[in-house]
Amino acid sequence: MNTAPANIKAIIWDMGGVLIRTENRQPRTALAARYGLTYEMLESIVYGSRSAGQATIGSISSEEHWKSVQSLLKIPDESLEDFKNEFWGGDELDKALVKRIDQLRPEYKTALLSNAWDDARENVGRKHEFLYAFDVSVFSAEVEMAKPNANFYEWMLDQLQVSADEAIFVDDMLENVIAAIDLGIHGIRFIDREQTIKDLQAMVSF
Repeated sequence: MNTAPANIKAIIWDMGGVLIRTENRQPRTALAARYGLTYEMLESIVYGSRSAGQATIGSISSEEHWKSVQSLLKIPDESLEDFKNEFWGGDELDKALVKRIDQLRPEYKTALLSNAWDDARENVGRKHEFLYAFDVSVFSAEVEMAKPNANFYEWMLDQLQVSADEAIFVDDMLENVIAAIDLGIHGIRFIDREQTIKDLQAMVSF
């Protein structure tokens, strides 16, 4: 965390690993075992593969990415939706943190800056309720840019109409926080809710 001046106007949040976290590893662990994989191997296929990266910047659709996963793991057509549901079965929305974020307004602008596929907004709207807490929300596939690309952060600053030194960025991925800091944005690495709130309280009224 870097010390912020008193002119903060906006706080920008990551989604995965911050607002939505895998609190129960058992569903994904069991799913991986059925396909002869470790938890980490399965995550690498779903999140770290070439097609996942392409879907993150909107070069291909999420459907095309899942077809790649399906082909690699030989998942039957009729089992693909169940596979997805089980993969995300241990994920939970941090409702308490979302409530605190919503309370930042109107003193501060709030934003969501997430690396996610083209169906993320629809999926989030169906499974969780938290986009109401943000003045601006964007998923990387929607604008064909992803963290840690500097252009993605700058796009958000333009939307919020704030300068880099007027914003704080919160993310669980260190490289994404460093990229924000390199642009002059104040960065906080998310470890857990309590630590993040404490770090923010040292910088803003939170």
